[in-house]
Amino acid sequence: MTITIRQPDFTDIERIHAIEKQSISSWSYDQFIEELAREFSVFLAAYTGDILSGYICAWITGDIAEIHGIAVSQESWRRGVGKQLLSAVEAEALNRGCGSILLEARSRNTVAINFYRKNGFTEIGRRKNYYPDDDAILMEKKIT
Repeated sequence: MTITIRQPDFTDIERIHAIEKQSISSWSYDQFIEELAREFSVFLAAYTGDILSGYICAWITGDIAEIHGIAVSQESWRRGVGKQLLSAVEAEALNRGCGSILLEARSRNTVAINFYRKNGFTEIGRRKNYYPDDDAILMEKKIT
């Protein structure tokens, strides 16, 4: 099945929020609506056929892109959706003159950390007690 990446529209937000609630559940419906209007935001959705199967939100400020959220529906895990979303943000970041992409992950989320490592990210720091119940691992990918 072909995966298509494009900017979501207002009608996609309900499905995006449902995917978010399946995964990390930190964003509200209204936060996704706000993301559509931000000029510095790169908000993309992945579609497997006609089905919305994942999303990514990143902010580009200056020469740095920072991923604020990425999630893939459980039905689409291990099918390359997350990798394609990361690649699409990387392409946009390069197009806008960025030299690196930053993100953070919960230190106990080894699945996410391993996924980011496989996609070229390295650990650059740790924020102790960043979350109420966990540390944050800071990761970076240099892009050229």
